[in-house]
Amino acid sequence: MAPHALKTPRTGTFAKTDRLRKRREFLSVYEIKRSYFFRLFVVYVRENGLGRHRLGLTVSKKVGGSVVRNRVKRVLREAFRRQRALIAGSFDIVVNAKKGSAEMRTPEAAESFALLAEKLSQ
Repeated sequence: MAPHALKTPRTGTFAKTDRLRKRREFLSVYEIKRSYFFRLFVVYVRENGLGRHRLGLTVSKKVGGSVVRNRVKRVLREAFRRQRALIAGSFDIVVNAKKGSAEMRTPEAAESFALLAEKLSQ
């Protein structure tokens, strides 16, 4: 790989600063009690005032084994990354995957995030 390739920023990345990582960050989103229910997951939202969206994911063992849970998280992150430009404002978003989400595909999740963007803009 060329040395200059390592220095060029990737577009559409999902950096650590775009994630909710600590328990207290998740709990602050849950405290607001602003939730949206979709077929395969539940979304909790809180305005953060940071100028960017941050995403937190929870996928329990009810969804499946570790391979399945990690796949669900990858699908949700990719769907969010594709649709986050549609969401106006800046929010902390926590997604709780439901039991049947093991069969979820990226387009289906992206469609749900697009619906979320519509609901948040109202």
